[in-house]
Amino acid sequence: MAKSFGPLKRSAPTAFIVLAILCALSLTLPKASRQPLMETTLWSLVVIVAFIGWGSLVAFAVAGRERVDLGLRATWGAAAMAFVGGGLMVPSLMTRAAAMNMVVAGAALAIVDTVRQRSAVHRRFAAAWRCARREPRLVLLTGVVLALLVIHYLAGIAEWHTDPYDDDIAYLSFVKKLLQTGSFPEPFSFRRLSALGGQTFFAALVSLRAAPHQAHTFDRSVCILLVTLLLAGHRSRGRRPSFLFSVAAVLVVPMLPLITRNTASHYSAIAFFLALFRTVVWAGDRERSPWKAALPVALVAVVVCTLRQNYLPIPATFLAVSYGARAIHAGSWRERLLEPAWAAAFSVVALAPWLIAAWQSNHTFLYPLMLGTFNRALQLGSDNVTKVEEIRVLIRTVLEGVPIYSIGLFFVGAMFTRENDRRKPLFAFVIASCAGFLLLIHAINQGDPQNLGRYACGFLVAGALATILTTGLVRFHGRARRIHVAAALTLLALVLQLGRSADDSYKFYARALPNIDAALRELPRSKETEKIQQDRYGWVQNAVPEGERIAVLLDEPHWLNFARNPIWNLDMPGYSSLPPGMPFFLGSQKLEEYFLQVGIRYIAFVRPDRSTYHYRRDYWMQLLVDEMEIWRTFAPYVIDMSDNLVEISTRHRRLIEKDGIIVLDLAQSAP
Repeated sequence: MAKSFGPLKRSAPTAFIVLAILCALSLTLPKASRQPLMETTLWSLVVIVAFIGWGSLVAFAVAGRERVDLGLRATWGAAAMAFVGGGLMVPSLMTRAAAMNMVVAGAALAIVDTVRQRSAVHRRFAAAWRCARREPRLVLLTGVVLALLVIHYLAGIAEWHTDPYDDDIAYLSFVKKLLQTGSFPEPFSFRRLSALGGQTFFAALVSLRAAPHQAHTFDRSVCILLVTLLLAGHRSRGRRPSFLFSVAAVLVVPMLPLITRNTASHYSAIAFFLALFRTVVWAGDRERSPWKAALPVALVAVVVCTLRQNYLPIPATFLAVSYGARAIHAGSWRERLLEPAWAAAFSVVALAPWLIAAWQSNHTFLYPLMLGTFNRALQLGSDNVTKVEEIRVLIRTVLEGVPIYSIGLFFVGAMFTRENDRRKPLFAFVIASCAGFLLLIHAINQGDPQNLGRYACGFLVAGALATILTTGLVRFHGRARRIHVAAALTLLALVLQLGRSADDSYKFYARALPNIDAALRELPRSKETEKIQQDRYGWVQNAVPEGERIAVLLDEPHWLNFARNPIWNLDMPGYSSLPPGMPFFLGSQKLEEYFLQVGIRYIAFVRPDRSTYHYRRDYWMQLLVDEMEIWRTFAPYVIDMSDNLVEISTRHRRLIEKDGIIVLDLAQSAP
C-alpha cells in the first residue's frame, strides 16, 4: 500500500507549485475589483515566477540538466525579458497586451520546467524537511528572517509616497506611456535621456495589476526577493557559504537605511549587480562551451546598463578585469579570447534595441559620451571643482551617503581574499565598483553626498554582499591563513553594519507597519485624490483635439491618456531639447517660435504660483542662492521657462484654464 502512494508523494511538491501558480494567475488575470494590497502582492509574485520561467529557458540552453538555482534563473529570465522588451520598444510594440503576454508566457514556462524537473523538486523538498526535523532551531531562525522579508515585501507595495520631483513629473508617466503607446520617446526629458529604460520596463510589468501609488513594488519588493534568492542559492564549486554568513547576508539588505527617494533603480541595481557577480562565478565553476558561459553573463551585464547611465562603466570594467585574470591562467590564445569575444558579441546584440530606442528618443546611443539632445551649458560636472574638492566630495559621500557604513572594511576583506577561481570575480568586482564610484564623483562633482550615495548604492552594496558570500566559503580549521583574516574582517564589517542599522530599522518599521495596515483596510492616502486628479487632467486633455501633439509642464502628467494624444514632457526644462535647441533668456517670442518650429502647437502648463511641487516659482527663487552649484545653475532655466509660458498665454487662446493649469493653442491669438 505504501509503495502505491510513492509516486503520488513524489509528485506532491510539483503539484503544489503548479497549483499555486495557476491559482495566482486565475486570481489576477481577469480584470475585476480586488483588495489592492493582495492583488499587487499576488501579481508581483507572478512576475517573479515569469522571470524564473524565462530564466529556465536560458538555463536549459546553456546548462542543460545542470542545476541552476532560483536566484540565477530569475535574474537571467528578467534579463531575457528585458532583451525582448527592448526589441519590442523599437517599433513601439511594447504595449500592455505585449507585457501581459510576456508574463503569462513566463509563468507557463515555469510550470513546464517544474514538471520537467519534478524528481529534483521532490528531492529538494525532502532535503528541506529532513533538515527541519534535524535542526528545529535553524527553522525558527529561518522563520524570523522570512517574517522580516515578508514585512519588507508588503511594505514596498503599501508605500504610497511617490516623489513629486521625480516620480510624479516623469517616472510614473514613462510607465504609463510605455504601456499605452509601446515606447516612450521623450526628447525634452532629462530623465529619459539619462537612462536607457530598463527600470521603466520592469516597473511596467508590475504595474499591469498595480495602482499608481504602488509604484515602489518592483524596486522595493520584487528586487528584495530577487536579492534574497541570489544570496540563498549561492554555490561555488559545489560549496555553500556557512549558514551564519548566509543569514547575515540576507539580513543586510532589509536592514539598510532607506535611501530610495523615488522609483528609480536602487534595489534593482543591487539585485542585478549581485546576479552579474554570481553569473561569473557560475561560469567559472566548470569547463563550459564559450558561448554557453558568455550568454547569461552578457544578458545580465546589459540589463544592469539599462537601469542607470552611471552603471555603464562597471559591468565593462568588471568583465575586462575578470577576463584579463582568466587570460593569465588560460592555455591557448583561442581559450583566452573565444569566450570574451562571445560575451562582447552577445552584449552588442542585447544592448542594440535599447540604444536604438534611446536614439529615437534623444538622438544619442550612449549618453553622456554622446550628448544627443542634452544642453551642453548644463553639464553636471564643473571645471571649477579642483581635485582636492572632488576628494572631499568622495569622502563625504562614503561617510554620509553610502548606506553600507562599513564599506571600507568589506572591501579590505575582499582584498585579503585569495580566490581559487581563475576569473577572480570578487577582486574584479571590487576594482570595477571602485572605478565606477570614482567616475561617478568626477562626472557629478557638483552633487551632494546623499544623491551620490543613492547613485552608487547598487554596486557598492552588491560588492559587500559578494564579499560576504565569498568569505563565507571559508572553513575555520587548520592553521590561520590570509583567507581567515578576510573572513574575520568581513564578520567585523557585518557586525558593525547590522549594529548601526538598528536605528534605521526602527524608523523603517515605524513607517512600514501603519502603511501595511492602511493598505489592508484599503485606505492609502493617495486614493483620496485619484478620482479628482483623473477628472482634472481629463478635462485639460479633452480641450485639445484627439491626435494632436501636446507639450506639457505639469505636476502629475501620468494622469494623461498617452494613447489619445502624442505627448512630450518638459520635465526639467533646459536640460534636453530637440535641435536647434530650446532658447532660454531670449524672451517669450523666441520660445514660441521654437515650439512651432519643432511641431508643437498645443502646450499645457501649470502656473508657477499654482504648482503643487516642482514648478513653484518661489521654490526655484530660493534655489538661486542654494549651496549646491548644480541647483544655482539650473534654477534660472525653470524660472525663465515658467515666466515665458505665462507671457505667451497672454497672446494666445486659452483652450481651458482650470485649477491653475492652462492649455494654449499657439495657432490662435487671444480674443
